[in-house]
Amino acid sequence: MRWWSRVSHFLEKVLTAVACVILAGTTLSLSAEALARTFFSRTWGLMEELPSLFMPYLVFLLLGVALKRNLHVSVDLLPALLKGRAKAVLDAVIHLATGVGSCILLYGAFLGVKGFYHMGFRTTTEIAFPIWIFYLALVIGFGLLFFFAAEMFVRSIISTCTDRQAPGSSRENS
Repeated sequence: MRWWSRVSHFLEKVLTAVACVILAGTTLSLSAEALARTFFSRTWGLMEELPSLFMPYLVFLLLGVALKRNLHVSVDLLPALLKGRAKAVLDAVIHLATGVGSCILLYGAFLGVKGFYHMGFRTTTEIAFPIWIFYLALVIGFGLLFFFAAEMFVRSIISTCTDRQAPGSSRENS
């Protein structure tokens, strides 16, 4: 589990850095477009369109990071009421459901990318890009979400087993 945590931690940092680069690029793109329009009375449509084209990468690449850092929208009713092993079991069930859901969405995203690739659809931007490139963000994002959900599921299972073996809960004390 140690090597998996190291890979996960490294991947988390890389994904956060990529997200920062995407945000910086979109901000610079819009700023350059505004400056060009103001000073040169010239506009490039692509500079306005790039931020919306890269937004799926920003959002879907960070799904797993948000899950791992607990930055997603959640309802904390049961986790607030449960403690110890019951909370670890609930966490395991939640992470298992997240992993299964991400696999279903990954399959659908893969079919979508495959369909767009075979149909040859292109964007309607100044420079026409193959549209499947931008839908690839879903495949990558749901794959990464599955990776992080699997890690957290295993961590929850280990926590549950560790709670079971904690002092005071052995058969000798019963």
